[in-house]
Amino acid sequence: FLGGTRNLEASIDYRARRPFGIPLTFGAGVFARYWDSFAYRDALPPGPNRWEREQSGEYRERHYGAVISAGTQIERLGTMSADLRYEQASVRNLSLAPVSEEDDKLFIVKVGTVIDTKNRSHFSTEGIGLLFSYEFAFPAFGGTTRYTSVSVSYESYSTIGGRFTFHPQFILG
Repeated sequence: FLGGTRNLEASIDYRARRPFGIPLTFGAGVFARYWDSFAYRDALPPGPNRWEREQSGEYRERHYGAVISAGTQIERLGTMSADLRYEQASVRNLSLAPVSEEDDKLFIVKVGTVIDTKNRSHFSTEGIGLLFSYEFAFPAFGGTTRYTSVSVSYESYSTIGGRFTFHPQFILG
């Protein structure tokens, strides 16, 4: 559970890593969340080569649904997994926002892999992290929206002279 004055998220998850000693993973969960966001528009320019924005309204995004996942461990390097997620998503105008009110049902399939050779989970000094995911939603099983998403994240850690750790990161989506 987490939230603030303009957002809220609640979820319940169950995850099993290596049940019965076999190299499989399993997960299931339910979630609900909302975000309140402001919409903005161009304001009158305060001067030449200047611009400003002003708040023009407010809207709320709501999402709730369930997810199940299964995967396998890749020796000691990481995991490969597949997720099935059903989600109800809606957008509601709270005050004068220039957004279309929508209700969407999403049936989402996501496959991905995580490779992690870092020597520590926090403040690593050696190793790499690689995350790859391919996600798509399609109108089967009552879904109303179609999309495709691909993302890759690569990071490495290397320490020079025992004092300086370099951590370059590359993210593409």
